[in-house]
Amino acid sequence: MTCHFEQSDGGVPALNDPSGPWASVAVGDSHTCALDKSGTAYCWGADGVGQLGNGAPLAPVSTPSAVLVSGTWTHLSAAAFYSCGVRTSGAAFCWGADGFGQLGNGAPKANTNQPSAVIGGLLFTQVAPGQVHTCGLATSGAAYCWGSNLNGRLGQDTVTTTESLTPLAVSGGLTFSSLESGTSFTCGLTSGGAVYCWGFNVSGQLGNGSTDNATTPTLVAGGHTFTAISAGTDHVCGVTSGGQAYCWGDNSLGQLGDGTVFQRETPTPISQP
Repeated sequence: MTCHFEQSDGGVPALNDPSGPWASVAVGDSHTCALDKSGTAYCWGADGVGQLGNGAPLAPVSTPSAVLVSGTWTHLSAAAFYSCGVRTSGAAFCWGADGFGQLGNGAPKANTNQPSAVIGGLLFTQVAPGQVHTCGLATSGAAYCWGSNLNGRLGQDTVTTTESLTPLAVSGGLTFSSLESGTSFTCGLTSGGAVYCWGFNVSGQLGNGSTDNATTPTLVAGGHTFTAISAGTDHVCGVTSGGQAYCWGDNSLGQLGDGTVFQRETPTPISQP
């Protein structure tokens, strides 16, 4: 469903204007964040742990509420119970739940209802939050992750790191053009169209032909050249340069679109309508 918005007299976007000042939208489990065309960030919905980032007492909000930090943003993303964004400067911020250090602020783990800077001096183009881990794409194209490392979701070549409160470089030295995180895994798309994934793999969501977890990026099988990917809870779909769509991972509810309910450990074409 497509919604259109207008700017109300109070400066808060309202519904039903065909001019539509919104630039992008990001959806979490029960909250939503969006950027308007001026680069101002808004969130609305559930706010039990501060995921709206408005600095107000925790309470659900049914209309767009401005994220507390003023200025302009270039990217917003939303996870189950927290949100992240990138400023025009390239600085990344996260807010909301922080039980495993997924906000990346280096502080003792504590929820926050206002944007908290991801530390380390890195500049980002995108942040991809999972459930209790977060990965970010640096301006160099390198991937960094922080939060819980259970099942290898931080992409480290060692499992001795249980969690990190600050960004750690993903092992392997790969560069990516975009990142997508599911609940407990992350996939990166390279500029050449290859996809690499790491983390939890019980449903084959890493797409490498196995159900073994991966602590470092592992190449998605099939030799396809992708132009875009998108991750769900435990499955991934992508579109190739030839316009074909493939999905892999959990398929218990038919989410892979291949006419079955069997999980797939490698990219499987979506059935043609």
